[in-house]
Amino acid sequence: MFTHLKVCSKVLLLACLLLGFVARSTAQDQEWTNEMLQATYMKFLAEGGYLPTIDADGDVQFKREGKTYYIPINAEDTEFFAVNLANIYDVTPENKTAILETCNYVTATTKVAKLQVIDDRKVWITAEIFVSHPEEGIKTFDRMLSSIDTASNKFITKMRELMGLDSKDD
Repeated sequence: MFTHLKVCSKVLLLACLLLGFVARSTAQDQEWTNEMLQATYMKFLAEGGYLPTIDADGDVQFKREGKTYYIPINAEDTEFFAVNLANIYDVTPENKTAILETCNYVTATTKVAKLQVIDDRKVWITAEIFVSHPEEGIKTFDRMLSSIDTASNKFITKMRELMGLDSKDD
């Protein structure tokens, strides 16, 4: 009987420790504020040579090769990390069908990147991942930018094909 109690007490102790670890881990994730996320990403980008700013929505904005990118900030979901490339193409009634077909094609054939039409007027590219901690997104930042670059190149190539344009005409 005492052996059974010893085993049960050890199992109970292990379960309590495990629950305590999970609760502490969850509490740490909940401690992040929008300001802390902004500061973390601003510091990372500045150290990488970018000139980040905070936009009107509270997202971190930076420029790369003349294009505007955003890192959305949301302290309520610190397990989600994204980088957005805004306004890569204008949507018109004449090109809307080709754009939708191209967005579907590029999203289906490019890892991590998604293309979407925003407000029925502009095409954006977003690279999205899940992370266990907000700073983990930084570790894959360059790979995410590479995915966005790949998606952008595929988008332009496919649009030229669908619109009957030869890339040599530019």
